[in-house]
Amino acid sequence: MVIMAVAFAGGLATARARARAYRAAAEEAVHKDVLEQAVKGAVVAERHGFAREIHDIVSHAVGVIAMQAAAAEVSWPHDAARVNDCLATIAETARKALAELTLVEPAAPVASRSYSDVVELVERMRASGVTVGLTSNLDRSDPLDHSLYRVVQEALTNAVRHAPGSSVIVRVERLGDEIMARVTDSGSQATSTDHRGYGLIGLEERLAFAGGTLSAGTSPDGRGFRVEARLPGRMGASA
Repeated sequence: MVIMAVAFAGGLATARARARAYRAAAEEAVHKDVLEQAVKGAVVAERHGFAREIHDIVSHAVGVIAMQAAAAEVSWPHDAARVNDCLATIAETARKALAELTLVEPAAPVASRSYSDVVELVERMRASGVTVGLTSNLDRSDPLDHSLYRVVQEALTNAVRHAPGSSVIVRVERLGDEIMARVTDSGSQATSTDHRGYGLIGLEERLAFAGGTLSAGTSPDGRGFRVEARLPGRMGASA
């Protein structure tokens, strides 16, 4: 009886040990699967962010270059000075795009922005022949969220592409605990809130992740197109 009792106890202990081992193996497999899914999700998110940065840079540069190339074509040969200005703008736009693309790397920190970057962007668009007005209550040295800069850049690019010849108003302001960037053009716009390009869709997702909002659609007067972005309570750069 003692031998049987010892054997029974030993078998019970072995069974319990095996059960714990099975449970541990099952939990390890679950944790491994969760970790793999998290890694895959992080990789996909990083790729999407990388693709959006490239899209914003290339889309803006190509839009400006295309507009300048068309202006140079109609100016040749009777207005050589205008042609030279167009070619200079094309060269400068390409140089800046290449410089930005060189800095774009997966997992690399986003370059810090300030309101002066918006001022320089507007000045480049004016040099390209676009009528752009700019109003703000910020100082040039004030830091600005990178996403808001991209909103202004994308909206100006869309204005050039979809409403050529229109005038554009850019407004960047601190409103209470929010920073607002609004771009409005005076011409007709084919793009609607139901049919937005990948650029605006990507920016909307980026702003939502940062706790902000983006709206795009026909201006209140029904003539042009307006893009407005808002981010809460901070002005520094974000990923």
